Amino acid sequence: MGCICGNPSQKSQRSEKKSMIAKPKTDRTTASAADEFIWDTTEHTQVHHFIRAPIMALLHRHRCKNILDLGCGNGAFTGLLAAAGFDVTGVDHSLSGVGIAQQQHAGLTFAQHDITNLLDSAYLGQFDAVVSIEVIEH
Repeated sequence: MGCICGNPSQKSQRSEKKSMIAKPKTDRTTASAADEFIWDTTEHTQVHHFIRAPIMALLHRHRCKNILDLGCGNGAFTGLLAAAGFDVTGVDHSLSGVGIAQQQHAGLTFAQHDITNLLDSAYLGQFDAVVSIEVIEH
């Protein structure tokens, strides 16, 4: 059994904070070695709250316009990129993630792809930058 350090009020503050952040089904119930990361939420994951500003700043600083979101999950971050004015395409291995992304962001392009395999040659030379937020997070 583990030990929780700190006073009880800190523990309740952490619990309240965690409950406000969506966790997809795989994060809640399945090992990371699952065949598919199962998405069942449309919300942003907790990483978006602290990674958004630095990623946007880098993309703007390097004058990127066309972005590939490699491992886009449910498309939430892809949507943030599009809202910030980038032309963005999302790809993910998870069929559930791509399905949610297509429903939530109908004007954007999403495709299912196992990112351990090479991308289709149609993608070559199409992007100024690649972000991989949902892959690195896990």
